[in-house]
Order: sequence, then structure tokens, then C-alpha cells
Amino acid sequence: MQPRDSERSIFWARGDSGTIFQPAIGVTEPAVSDAAGFDIYNGDGTGTAHVTFTVNGVVVLDRAVAPFTYTLASDCSGSWNGGENQPQFVIYAAFDGSAVQFIATAPTGFANHGTEVRTGAQAER
Repeated sequence: MQPRDSERSIFWARGDSGTIFQPAIGVTEPAVSDAAGFDIYNGDGTGTAHVTFTVNGVVVLDRAVAPFTYTLASDCSGSWNGGENQPQFVIYAAFDGSAVQFIATAPTGFANHGTEVRTGAQAER
């Protein structure tokens, strides 16, 4: 599934939803989160996230762009790390590279999961 260095792959996250519990993201009571956007995986363990994120219907991030790192093992399992004090996920890629499933592992209290669907290599756009 790992793209060649010269082939940047784009995945699109389909409206993932979750629940936020204390102390994640500064909430004081359980909250509902939603996100939409896409991630660009560069093929070298780095990428760029493009996301709009809401908490209880209030936009917290509006078309934010942020770097991330990732790992992907030969069994198509791996990790996605947004950096210090940022979301972290366990990821599972489809063997044919068509999708990536993810589930949040940090920060504590951030419950989120979803599926990103491959939309093509950037060179094709």
C-alpha cells in the first residue's frame, strides 16, 4: 500500500464523527465532534492533513492545514501522529490501497474513528 516516493496519494475522510470526554481538547463535559477533509500521504512517512473540525456544532478548525507523520507496516497496519498534544490514530490500510480505516488513540478522552477513501495520486489531478 505504501506509495512510491514520487507518487503522492490522496485519501478523503468521509465525515468522521466522535465523542470527546474530559480532558480532551479542553472540554468540561462530553461533547460531539465531527470532521471532514482529506490527508495527503507523501510516501515517505510524512503528510499533510486538511480538515474542518467541529465540537457541538461549533467550528473549531476551519479548513486547517497541518503536517503529520505516519508508519505503515507490511501487514497494512500503522500509526498516524499529528504531533505533540495533537490527535494520534492507529490506522489499517486496505491491501489494495483503496481505503484507510483509523481509530483515535490520543489524546485521552478523544473518541473518533472513520474511513478515508483513496481518490487518486496527486499527479493525476
